[in-house]
Formats: sequence, structure tokens, C-alpha cells
Amino acid sequence: MRMTIFKAGMLVATISFGATLQAQDYEGYIGWNFMLKAPMDAPKRYCLDLEGYAFITDTSAPAIVHSCKEGFWKDGTWMVDYPQPGQIYLPDYELCIAAESLQEGANVILETCSDESLQQFVFRDDEKVEVRSDSSEKFCLAVGETSRPTGGNLRRETRIASCDETDEQYTQWILRREDTVYPTISALEGNAGEALNMLEKAIASGWTRHWYAGRDPNLESLRNDIRFQSLIADVRNDMDRLRLELESVASHSKSTQQWDRPLRL
Repeated sequence: MRMTIFKAGMLVATISFGATLQAQDYEGYIGWNFMLKAPMDAPKRYCLDLEGYAFITDTSAPAIVHSCKEGFWKDGTWMVDYPQPGQIYLPDYELCIAAESLQEGANVILETCSDESLQQFVFRDDEKVEVRSDSSEKFCLAVGETSRPTGGNLRRETRIASCDETDEQYTQWILRREDTVYPTISALEGNAGEALNMLEKAIASGWTRHWYAGRDPNLESLRNDIRFQSLIADVRNDMDRLRLELESVASHSKSTQQWDRPLRL
């Protein structure tokens, strides 16, 4: 039950802040995405992600970084220091990030969470994420030097690279520290009222993905709440009204185009 409440809080926190991601000060960023500190060539920054999209996500492929996405996405919402300290966890797939090996250029992969040493990371004060080991040479989570477009976004490969020899723009990440907490998530653990307050703020900021809240099992504890039902119904009604307006405009435009055509005798 505690995990369900925790994940429900995380989702509500995500949809709330996701609606205003672009307006945030990235230097003070703390949240659900695992974000590269340097923007490089990506206007929306780079965040840790998976190959594929939606229902065709490939968890067997190495992890990538992709232009950061607003809102809750099952392939881009991460927890740090869970299920064990030092691990990087993807809740919706119940998998952990791991280094494929402890050497330069090794892949960053997803595995079933375990005590495997290559799943253990140190979140350093210099904002690097080091693979925990007894080796004198330290290796960190890094991204590739080149990007490629994917639709209207950008992506890069991830890799394991020398912490000391690799340029910091490829190895520094914005995420929680070992001795801090996700303030929004902690506030929401077991607190339905606060969760609903944040959902209301998300809606006011433009969040429209009511289908997530309506069917996600992690929000089961809120599903029978009258306020929750009312908020989701309002969003659904607004979207239905907008769709009808767009259909009316499209229909009118099509009719006008037909009358504008020259007569054929």
C-alpha cells in the first residue's frame, strides 16, 4: 500500500510540474526526470529515456537520452535510491539502470533490480553519477558526443566513461542528492488532499491528459474521491468541447473550399 501511495504521489507531482517544465530554472531543477545538466544542442534539454515510444518501448536496448518530455511518461519517470540506495529505478517497468561492464564506452542497460554491483551508483557532489567500484579508475554515466534528430526532438546514446577524462558536459546530471528528498513526493505520501491540490494546479497550468488519471492503477486510492472525479470530469468536458469546436471549424473550412472551386460546365 505504501508503494502505491508513493507512486500515486509521484504521478500527481509529475503531471503538476510537467505542465510548466519549460518555465523552471533548470539550475534548481529537482524532480522526476533524470536530466543532463548541459543543454548542449537540445532546446528542451536531454533526459534519460528508453528506445521506442509508448507501447513499443524496447527495454532490452541500451538506454538513451532524449529531448525532455513534459508530464508523466512511463519510459522517462525515474526514482533514485530505490529499491536500494544507489540504484536508479524505472517504476513502470520495475527495472534498474546498470553499467554493462566497467570499461570505457560500455553500454548503459536495464536489468531486473538486484544486488549486482554494476547497478550501484554514487551521486557525487560534482553532479556526476559514478558506478560504485573498488577500481582506482572511476567510471561515470555519460552521454555520447553526437546527437541525431528524431521527429521534432533530439537523442544521444548513453555510455559509461571515465569520470576524470570525460568533459563535464557529458557527465553532469541534475537529480536529487543522497542526503535530500523529493519534496513534492514526500509531502504527498498518504496525503490525498495535497495530491488533489497539486492535480488542481496541474489542470490550471494546462494539463489535459485525463486518461492517465482515469485509468492508472497507481491512482486507485484517489479514484472514489468526489473532488478527484470532479476535476477529471471537468478536464474531459473541456477537451470534448474543444474537439467539437475544432470539428466545426474543420467542417466549415471544407465547405468553404468546395464553394470556392470554379464551376465546371
